[in-house]
Amino acid sequence: MGITGLHHITIVAANAQRAIDFYTQVLGLRLVKLTV
Repeated sequence: MGITGLHHITIVAANAQRAIDFYTQVLGLRLVKLTV
């Protein structure tokens, strides 16, 4: 059985916007919630 979805991920990064850009623009994931 293959992976059919991803529930959530948490990212801690020095440059938050760069990480968001990578996950949304390169990997095509959708940002659901941003907590500061």
